[in-house]
Amino acid sequence: MARNIRFYLGLSSLVLFILCGAITFTIWFTPLYYLSAYLEKVNQVVDLSWLEIFQDYHRIIAYLNFPWIEHLSLQHFPMSSKGIFHFYEVKRLFQILYILLLTSGLLSLNFLKKLKNNQAYFYLYRPMKGLMVLPFLLIPLFLLFFDQVFVLFHQVLFNNDAWLFDPKLDPVIEILPETFFLSCFILVVVLVEGAFYYFYRLGKTSLEK
Repeated sequence: MARNIRFYLGLSSLVLFILCGAITFTIWFTPLYYLSAYLEKVNQVVDLSWLEIFQDYHRIIAYLNFPWIEHLSLQHFPMSSKGIFHFYEVKRLFQILYILLLTSGLLSLNFLKKLKNNQAYFYLYRPMKGLMVLPFLLIPLFLLFFDQVFVLFHQVLFNNDAWLFDPKLDPVIEILPETFFLSCFILVVVLVEGAFYYFYRLGKTSLEK
């Protein structure tokens, strides 16, 4: 009983680490934003050069990721107090993400080390086989009902409506198209699926020995 509890706690840590790692990679994978912005032609919407748009995008990313940057200041976009507050809330969520990434990473490392020492990777086979189904269900859901998912996502994470940007007050939203956020969701799911598949194969190989 105690062994099962320890295993599932370790497995939960591994799944959390995979999810946090996928989100972190997506946050830093700026080519995804470049592609989304280019396809949506956001430069024509805001009448700025690509260089100016990307400079302010990187200012946003730096503010959200680095704790020592305390104020968000964009060169080409004015911001309302409501918009600034929303970015502050997102910054706090990023900080929580990195704490979870570090904590779950250390726990996962210990979990995998014990499995390796006991030649017990095969224990990963069944749970990872089951978990691999979940991403295949999520991608069609995102594609068909992304608007509803996007609203629900914000309602769960934020207890206010500051995330509802008015382009007249916060024109920065014009360079953050909905397709970009959809691409982020899909990339996270693909990365998680890839990690699940890797550990599934690891477990299967161990089982076949």
